[in-house]
Amino acid sequence: MKIDVKTAYHCFAFNTMLSVPRHTGGVPLQYNSGMKDFDSTNSVAARHRCAINSEGSRGTSLGARAACPPIGGSRIYGIALYCLLFSLFLTGCTTQKETPKSAQPPTIPAVKIISAILNREDVFPAELLAYQDVAIYPKVPGFIKWIGVDRGSTVKQGQLMVQLEAPELYDQKNEALDKANAAVNELAEAQARLESDDSTYQRVKTAAKIPGVISEDEVVVLSKKVEGDKARVVALTGRLEAAKKAANSFKDIASYLKITAPFDGYVTERNMHTGSFVGPLGHSAYPPIVRVQELSLLRLVAPVPEVDAGGVEQGAKVNFTVSTYPGEIFSGTVARIGNYLDEKTRTMPVELNVWNPDWRLKPGMFTEVHWPTKRSHPSLFVPPSAVGVNTYNSFLCCLDGGKVTIIPVKRGQSMHLPREYWERGHSVRLDADLVEVFGNIKEGQIVALHATDELRDGTPITPDLTTQ
Repeated sequence: MKIDVKTAYHCFAFNTMLSVPRHTGGVPLQYNSGMKDFDSTNSVAARHRCAINSEGSRGTSLGARAACPPIGGSRIYGIALYCLLFSLFLTGCTTQKETPKSAQPPTIPAVKIISAILNREDVFPAELLAYQDVAIYPKVPGFIKWIGVDRGSTVKQGQLMVQLEAPELYDQKNEALDKANAAVNELAEAQARLESDDSTYQRVKTAAKIPGVISEDEVVVLSKKVEGDKARVVALTGRLEAAKKAANSFKDIASYLKITAPFDGYVTERNMHTGSFVGPLGHSAYPPIVRVQELSLLRLVAPVPEVDAGGVEQGAKVNFTVSTYPGEIFSGTVARIGNYLDEKTRTMPVELNVWNPDWRLKPGMFTEVHWPTKRSHPSLFVPPSAVGVNTYNSFLCCLDGGKVTIIPVKRGQSMHLPREYWERGHSVRLDADLVEVFGNIKEGQIVALHATDELRDGTPITPDLTTQ
């Protein structure tokens, strides 16, 4: 504020006059209108001026003192208060306001929306399984006569593992052969009888053409007998076929009592011993004799999350680790895709073929799969802090044009770019987490690095891109 100099000068002079004693030797203080001096002495000139002011003529000092009586204390205070208020009034009238400078828009950190292809690795658990896993049961009931493998044995395809014995099977085989031989004899006898009866019938039928030689009833009886013989031959022929099949079923009895390895593998389980009675699967509660697994080739069953199911590619190489060999990375190839989602876990089973020639990996091992997630087309990315969230939706604070524009977006997947990202021939150094955003946005738009509800639509803002 500026104060008028003249007003301040008069106020200072008046206050100074009031601050000195009221009179000296009966003579009041004299105030020179020119503000050159204050006379505090008992001079003749002072008394003379006082006498002239009071009486208009020269008088004595007594008259002067009578004409200039001392000023009372209450009157002095009243005059001082009046002058103070008057000086404040003049001060207010002469105060000048300074013109404020125009406010500058605030500066906030900002980044540009970039375009990139989603390419990241998700880590989730999976399990290794044997490529082939077979529980060995016998084809027929019997007793184990000999077993040549145990848990941990290595077997080759066709190798004899178990020898059974079943004496009752030989009895059944002999019985079936006897029935087949009896059926053959019965059929031969029926065929011979049919030929005899049919020959007799033909002769009688020819003779019956001469009237009175053979009666018609005899011809009918022979005809019916031939038909019966033919039916018996047909029935015995069917019985003979059944007996032959029953007998043939026991011809391979020796092979049934020998159990061989179905493929090259490893015996991982043995439940029976020499002398144990065993039977086929489903007969009573017989456990398998042994279990054989193929270890040179394993299955890695990976439950791929729903968000990553669209990026599964047949033949893709996938890395994984196991706790048994810390720091060592193994790999497999996508071989079979489930193409369905589990309703409980919302994951899709995907099987990988894992070659295991040295059998270092074992079925049942839990693994950590580093699943590659990749899109076939680029999408837009921003730092996660640039995506604001309120009660209604997610949004970006676009700063194009120097003003805030709120743009609703939808979040996608995230990825980390710890390397140089080459975009249209220009290298942009990025070392931060990014998140996909979908909405009415485009590459290169400037958005606030930290989106909050405090950034209102239309607010003037100066973006600072030095943080990118």
